[in-house]
Amino acid sequence: MKFFSPSGLDQLLFESFFRGQRGGMFVDVGSTAHSPFFEQFMDWRGLRIEPAASLASELGKQALPQVHYCSIHAPGREWDLLSEIDFDRHNISVISLSTRDADGKITQFLTKHGYELFATLESELVFKRADFCFGVACGRPGHGKSQRCPSPTRTGRRVRLQPHATQPFGVIRIRYCAFNRT
Repeated sequence: MKFFSPSGLDQLLFESFFRGQRGGMFVDVGSTAHSPFFEQFMDWRGLRIEPAASLASELGKQALPQVHYCSIHAPGREWDLLSEIDFDRHNISVISLSTRDADGKITQFLTKHGYELFATLESELVFKRADFCFGVACGRPGHGKSQRCPSPTRTGRRVRLQPHATQPFGVIRIRYCAFNRT
């Protein structure tokens, strides 16, 4: 397998959320650096949208009730694109945004819609739905023993990413982790 994202985001997504998840759905807004791995190695299909287009409109046109991963790389338009999504109609498991979110507006908005900040990787913020199940069986109320689910506890663990052709090894801090790796 070959990861393509210069920041290592595709590797982080694969190892933290989508290992073994074949046939998923992605949406890329403005950047295609994170999805080639999932297309080539995981048989995912997806939708690529220009940054000037309306994300909500495109999701509606394509009738996509379930999106496993949405990447938004539209400098200055992140808030506009996010705020128009009907989260009751579209279930997006993981969202990454290329933004620093200095004022916390995006984090507050996504938290209000049931997301938690999972990781920060360079200028990428990665959010996951709080009810997004992955990893190992957790046995939480409402989750069957065979259902795969996270243990969303703060770990502060560090993950070392593979080197990329243009970057040395990188280290990121994970806020929530489903796996007990050291």
